[in-house]
Amino acid sequence: MVAIHLPQANPEQRKIFFNHLRDQAKEAGISYRDVDVQDRFPDFWGTVWLGESKVADFDMIRQLRDYTWNSYQRLIEQTKEKDSFDYKPTQEWLIFDQARIEHLGFKTRGFSVPVEAQAAFFSVMVSGV
Repeated sequence: MVAIHLPQANPEQRKIFFNHLRDQAKEAGISYRDVDVQDRFPDFWGTVWLGESKVADFDMIRQLRDYTWNSYQRLIEQTKEKDSFDYKPTQEWLIFDQARIEHLGFKTRGFSVPVEAQAAFFSVMVSGV
């Protein structure tokens, strides 16, 4: 499974991005579905697009990485840059809330991953380094 999402994008941006992603996936015969995550994620997150396979399909993962980039490139070509974009809602949610959620998820599977380790992982992920 491959999860693709655009936190903080507006509805028009999501439409441009995900329509292009869906078209590419359909053409390649990749199974996918849109998942409404409003009960688990903040409102600004939007839906999550899932590319699906019954086995670990590394070719599909590579294809979806390329399709995602193509879709993102189409999005930036069709929209204007927003000058004062505030990344903090996504950063804070990932570092604090998602880190706690993943810590608990690992715990239910019998793994011991400290919430601090998850927060450190997400801190690096959202730092732009």
